[in-house]
Amino acid sequence: MTRDEAAAIRVPVLIAVGTADEIAGSARALGAIIPGAEVLDIPNRDHMRAVGDKVYKVGVAEFLSRRS
Repeated sequence: MTRDEAAAIRVPVLIAVGTADEIAGSARALGAIIPGAEVLDIPNRDHMRAVGDKVYKVGVAEFLSRRS
């Protein structure tokens, strides 16, 4: 995806990345490009373990509850 394509996104976006993730890149930099995007840092998790973390699960549930 190009920078312009990311900037054209017009739906709510949650960018969730583990703070020890060396694969995903900067969630904050991506969040700054996508209008209205929210960033969720998942402490001490790498790329493979982030989605199993309680912080991720709670963060996603809260993000979705604000959208309904």
